Amino acid sequence: MGPFFMEISIFIEKFRNNIDLSPPFYNENTNKINRKILSEPLHFPGPDIVPPSAKDILTKLLNRKPEQRLGMSGASETKAHSFSHSIDWRKLLQRKYEPTLKPNDGQML
Repeated sequence: MGPFFMEISIFIEKFRNNIDLSPPFYNENTNKINRKILSEPLHFPGPDIVPPSAKDILTKLLNRKPEQRLGMSGASETKAHSFSHSIDWRKLLQRKYEPTLKPNDGQML
């Protein structure tokens, strides 16, 4: 979940702000992607792109020691993190949130 969340977070900011950001684990070679996820140090863009609470949850989700990773004791750990404080989980489960990002046709290219 951590690598996916990090890639999506960077992509959304790139898309919203029309800035050049490379996905943190990107490589055309999937073996190199796996190596990056498993062993490369984490690097985050500045706090204007990745706010401190997002950086904190990503760091905890990407902890390379599975027993120390956020969520290992259940989803309630992730839900309780400060990054998630504004999420109404019941509303999310009922799909009542309006997406904040709605790309137009061709805008994703």
